[in-house]
Amino acid sequence: MKRALPFLVVGFIVLVFGLAFWFATRASFKTNDPLYERRVSDVVTPNRVNAQALALHNDFAFRVLEALEGEEPMIVPTAALTRVLTAFLNGSEDPTYTKLATNLGIGDQGESDFNSLQRLILDAENESGDVREGAAIWFVWPYMPGPGYIREMSDTLEVDVFKLGSARLGAKKTVASWAERREPGLTSPHDSFTDLDIIMANGFLALSGAPELRTTKTTGLFAAEGPSWDLYWVDGMEGREETVRLLKGAVKAPPELIRAGPEWRPPTGSEQSRELSKVLARIDLGFLKEDNDFRGISPELTRRSAVTRIATQVLWNDLKPGRTPIEARGRFVIVEPKTRAIIAVGKD
Repeated sequence: MKRALPFLVVGFIVLVFGLAFWFATRASFKTNDPLYERRVSDVVTPNRVNAQALALHNDFAFRVLEALEGEEPMIVPTAALTRVLTAFLNGSEDPTYTKLATNLGIGDQGESDFNSLQRLILDAENESGDVREGAAIWFVWPYMPGPGYIREMSDTLEVDVFKLGSARLGAKKTVASWAERREPGLTSPHDSFTDLDIIMANGFLALSGAPELRTTKTTGLFAAEGPSWDLYWVDGMEGREETVRLLKGAVKAPPELIRAGPEWRPPTGSEQSRELSKVLARIDLGFLKEDNDFRGISPELTRRSAVTRIATQVLWNDLKPGRTPIEARGRFVIVEPKTRAIIAVGKD
């Protein structure tokens, strides 16, 4: 037995190092299944919409819209982006928490009502069947989120939280596989990794139904009315103030629309995945790429945790991208009609 003891010790050490190597190079440590099926926690009715939380939600979307620059068309799914930021908020400590809460407009009221509104928007989308959203946050080994946080974000915000191994090729394949399974046509949001990558996130919005171009009887505001989502132009069009008032205020009935022309077509190129660093910097969220405190997600995520990338994508399931008539181009918002919440913003 004494002769065998050294061999047992050596074998144990080899086993320990072997397990450590396996964990370090494993592509993914998935601890929750992504939520692919639609889930409705309760029937969506107007009296369930918190007007103050809705105003904050839409204010943030308008800020993103104002931050879109350049000549090329671009659409950002702001509701999915908001849920990603809310997930970070739920797992942050000061000063990161205060910065995020201030940016989202929550302030001292706390995130409870804001979380509830995000769940309500998801319920409305999931009821409709023509609107699909998804979001994910990726943590690169050895920075691992806690299982409680993973479950809470999945249940409350439908944000998939994953643990990635340190093997770059394996991690890349894992993210690509998630995109392929999560939504047809969704491209991998993170197709390369560096040693600096710690936390990454992404969101997407998939829309079905071909909305018809409409105009209001009173103001001439151009809009597009779809089966489960509406679109309003808020730039360079008569009635811009009415749209802003309608969506920023309490829940109100949408304006009466009459047919004005052919169906609206999404701008060519708007379906591409976009990295949002420049947009986020313009709305004072550039600090996410710096040192942050996410110890509410995991004790390992100290004050030196950085979100290196956030990407988004919009998919048009049965709409062919093209050019909308020139008189109906400009900046626009896409709205979920039951809650009057902005779910995406863009420019043509």
